[in-house]
Amino acid sequence: MGTWAIVLAVSFPLVVIAVVVLAQRSVRQSPPGDSPLGTPAKVAEKKVAEKAAVGAGTTDGTESGPATSPHATQELPISPAAPQNAEPVVPRSPLGSPGPDSASSNLAPPAPPPATRPAPATEPVPAPITKPELVPPVLPATTPLPGRTLVKPTKPKPKHTMRFDSAGETSRGPRERNDDTWLVRPHLLVIADGVGGKPAGKTAADLAVRTFRDTVDTAAEFPERELVSAVELAHYAIVEQSRRDPAKTEMACTLDAASLHPDGLVIGAHVGDSRVYYRPWDGLAVPLTTDEAVEGALLQSLGGVTTQVKPETWKQRAQPGDRVVLATDGLWSALTDTMVTALIMGTKHLTPPDAARVLVETGLYAGATDNVTVVVADVVELDPR
Repeated sequence: MGTWAIVLAVSFPLVVIAVVVLAQRSVRQSPPGDSPLGTPAKVAEKKVAEKAAVGAGTTDGTESGPATSPHATQELPISPAAPQNAEPVVPRSPLGSPGPDSASSNLAPPAPPPATRPAPATEPVPAPITKPELVPPVLPATTPLPGRTLVKPTKPKPKHTMRFDSAGETSRGPRERNDDTWLVRPHLLVIADGVGGKPAGKTAADLAVRTFRDTVDTAAEFPERELVSAVELAHYAIVEQSRRDPAKTEMACTLDAASLHPDGLVIGAHVGDSRVYYRPWDGLAVPLTTDEAVEGALLQSLGGVTTQVKPETWKQRAQPGDRVVLATDGLWSALTDTMVTALIMGTKHLTPPDAARVLVETGLYAGATDNVTVVVADVVELDPR
C-alpha cells in the first residue's frame, strides 16, 4: 500500500505535465480560426478523459502516461485573437439579459426609454407693437393749418353765480299796432322798438330780438365783444331782408340789450333812442345811455338807411338787489327825466312784474303818443344747490 501511494504521487504530476505539453502542441498546430479550448462541451469531455487516464494508471499497477483516449488527443480549435478595435462584449445582467449579438435569448429585450410626449406647439406671442408718437410740427400762433381756420383753445366757461329775476310789459298806446318787441332770459334782457313811419317796423324789431336770442353767449370770454357782434349781425340781417323784399325797404328799429356775465358785470349795448336805467340796491336810479336822436329823427338804427352801426356799450358792477330798467321812448317822452327816476325809485319794493305794469300805466296816463314797453329785472343770487 505504501508503494502504490508513492507511485501515485510520482505519476500524477507527470500526467498533468504531459497533458499541458500536448495542449500547447495542439494550440501551435491548430488553424488560426479554432479556439484553444474549444466549446464548453469539448472542454468538459477533456476533463473527463484526464480523470479516466489518471484512474487507469492507478488501477492496472503501471505508471500513468500520456492520455490515450481519443478525446485527450483531439485537437481543440482556438479562436483568433480579437482585434484591438473590436467591440467590447456586453456583460449580462443579473437576470441574464443577452448581449447585442444574441438572437435566441428567451428574455425580453431591454425596455426602451419611456417616450416623452412632445410639448404642445404654442404660437409665439408677438411683442406688442408700439406706434411712434407723432409730434405735430410747431407752427406760429398766427399761421392757420392748410385748408383750416385758426382755432384757439377754449377755456372752460365760468359758472354764473347770479341771475336776472325779470318781467316785461307792453302796450300799443294810441297807435294802431304795436311795433315793440322784448325778451327776458335769466342772463339776457333785450328790447327793440320798430321805427314808425317805415314799412315792416315790427318785422325789423322781431328779427333783431331773435338774432340776440340765437347768437349771444352770456358766458363768453369777451362779453362786450359778444354783444357788439350780435348788434352787427342783427343789423346785417335786417338790411339783407329789406333788400330781398321791396315791401320791407328801409325797415329799421332801435335796440337795447343787457347781459349778466359770470364775473358779476352787467354789460349793455345801445342803438337808437330807447333808454336803460340802473338802480343799485343802496342808491338812486341813473340813466346809462344817451339818446341817439335829434328832434325825433334817429341818428343811428338797425337797418334803415344806416350802412354801418356802432353801438354804444356800458358796464356796471352788479350786486344782489340791484335793478335794471329798459324802456322805449313811449315812456320817457311822456315824462320828464326826474319823473322817470322817481317812478323807478318808488317801485323798488314791488316785484318786477308789478313794477313794469305800474311804469307802463303811468306813461299811458301821462299821455304817451307811442307804444310803451318796459322791462324790469332784479339781480338775485343763484341757489348754490
